[in-house]
Amino acid sequence: MSIIMNENERSAAIDLITEINQYVSTVNIVIKKAGGEITMNNFKNAEGNSRKIMFPDVLLYSDTNKINLLQGWELKMPDVSVHDNTYILDAQDKAEKLGLNTTVLWNFHEVVLYVKNNGQWIIEKQWGDLLEITTREDVVKKQIIWKNFLPSLLRELNEFYHTGVIKEKKLDEISDRVTTYLIEDHKQLLADHLKSKAKENRIIDAKINEWWKVTKIEYLKDEADPYIAFSKNILLNWITRFIFGNLIMPVHDVAKCILDISTLNKPDEVNNMFEKITKISDYYTIFQAQQFNNLLPELVWNRLIDFNAFLNDKVVTHEILQQLLESSVNQFKREIIGQYTTPENVAKLLVLSTVVDSTSNDIDPCCGTGTIPKEVMKLKQKLGITEREIHDTTWASDKMMFPLQVANMALTTPTSMNMINKVFQRNVFSLANVSETVKITSPETGELMEFTLPKFKNILSNLPFVPFEIIEKK
Repeated sequence: MSIIMNENERSAAIDLITEINQYVSTVNIVIKKAGGEITMNNFKNAEGNSRKIMFPDVLLYSDTNKINLLQGWELKMPDVSVHDNTYILDAQDKAEKLGLNTTVLWNFHEVVLYVKNNGQWIIEKQWGDLLEITTREDVVKKQIIWKNFLPSLLRELNEFYHTGVIKEKKLDEISDRVTTYLIEDHKQLLADHLKSKAKENRIIDAKINEWWKVTKIEYLKDEADPYIAFSKNILLNWITRFIFGNLIMPVHDVAKCILDISTLNKPDEVNNMFEKITKISDYYTIFQAQQFNNLLPELVWNRLIDFNAFLNDKVVTHEILQQLLESSVNQFKREIIGQYTTPENVAKLLVLSTVVDSTSNDIDPCCGTGTIPKEVMKLKQKLGITEREIHDTTWASDKMMFPLQVANMALTTPTSMNMINKVFQRNVFSLANVSETVKITSPETGELMEFTLPKFKNILSNLPFVPFEIIEKK
């Protein structure tokens, strides 16, 4: 039996979330906020049929910004027993994807708290205070019963938290785990879908195999199938854009259009939204659509939409923003080219050994995911160079687009989102000319600006050579 939310359950879940929030606003317990209703707004597919949601129906947070997640509840009506195996496994699976060690099953007739100990899920406590509610109609007719019981349950969960039974997870940890799940559990499905589409359009196969010839060395330790490797790129392309789109909303109102994305939107429509965001922000390398990223099976698209909806209702502070940026960059490095990125300690040693004039222009022409230019920026910041001067004098380029998405994120800080990152796509061999120009969109004006490459005192890369002509003569 497939457990899928229906309209009645969605309505009841929203009522329950409302009741939780009303109660916790009047007391001082660890639970500060309940959420989940935004994700549930997408519980129907494009055809209007109900579907299984990626996240728990109710989410409990220890902060009003919804950053620190305590627990997820899986809701059903009384006609689905809390002992139903599919129901139990679904709740536990969702908790594990979020990295949570507890989950609650609530069917308005009984309530069960499961805790994961030593890899095994066990029942910690079961409540029978709602046994009088036996039908779907009772959920509404006898709602006073479950509403009166709710405060005592929340107080007990508060005690379970203080005794160490319930453990919380921060947003950056959750995003890290969910990203891994989205890629590992859906890359094969997407690859199979692309292969099917390639039978109808042989250009798809030709393009993917052409891409593979250039990039396969980056994947051979993990993926031997070019379609699976390409599918990972597509998934990361969507995940990157959803994460970063949510992050820049406080400083770029145009990005707020992603709050309205639902399963009713097709991938092409959402690509158009990101194009509009790109026109007035300096994040082309992040928001550029991966080729064939619109060829998604429905299940994969639904999961990505759920992920975006989960991010939508978060209030991201400066500190959390920095943590999420860093965890996202690290996650993407691991998923694609982690084994080939320069270790941070090596990058730091290279920068400290090479950069003499901290006010000079520096470039990494084979920057990959930006580890070396990030260390350049750290050094300049430590030496008291202003943030704008740091961004003006730190350059990064690579011939591959995907690493540049990660590099652009790596070079962005919460206080520099309106500053230009000198990140651009170019083959290193074409940079042996000081008159070379690059175009980058200004995040302040939205205008496409043209920059002439300066002479560089320092060229930092893993190459055994440098394009001599663009080194400033000492």
